Amino acid sequence: MKQDPKDIQSAEVVLDFKLLKQAYKKFGICGFEAIRLEAMMAKCRMRTEAAQAIIGGDWDEMTRQLLKKDLIRLPETGPAEVTEKAARFLTIHFTPIIKN
Repeated sequence: MKQDPKDIQSAEVVLDFKLLKQAYKKFGICGFEAIRLEAMMAKCRMRTEAAQAIIGGDWDEMTRQLLKKDLIRLPETGPAEVTEKAARFLTIHFTPIIKN
């Protein structure tokens, strides 16, 4: 019996979604934090400003939370940076398991 390619693709999407859900839980990250980390990782001022506009007044509190979770670090000079832990999360977040 031959499987329908649409069924296989649907199963792959579900598998990717389940992995992503586990990653959010394991790393203790919420959606807005993921948006901010992605903008920081891209080192794109426009994305960071857009994330700040979305997050609004909670920006400073989120900074404290991300520091506490070891997802960002504050170097002695320059802007905050994502940590290796955050980079691992972002890799899972943006790389599907199954590639077409």
